[in-house]
Amino acid sequence: MVPAGQAGQPFTLALRILDRYRNTVPRYTGTVRCERWRATSEGQVLSPYQFQLADQGSHEFTGVIIDEPGEWNLVCSDETTPQVAGTLTVNIE
Repeated sequence: MVPAGQAGQPFTLALRILDRYRNTVPRYTGTVRCERWRATSEGQVLSPYQFQLADQGSHEFTGVIIDEPGEWNLVCSDETTPQVAGTLTVNIE
């Protein structure tokens, strides 16, 4: 797995809203919350973000920081419809 970043150093996280067929949903305007999880720790990665129509279903978050090295699961979900969610595993050196 290619590292996403260095512990304590900012990196960029790109988030795309996809439908069940893996197509970008350009009209999505929900609010998304992203958290980091692993067996020994958890916590919010970034502040909740409300997608705008101008985002066209995709947004980059710059300055994301995870302080501890290792593999982390990033879990992002819609605040009002938690079933709308996705997970990505990232490696922090």
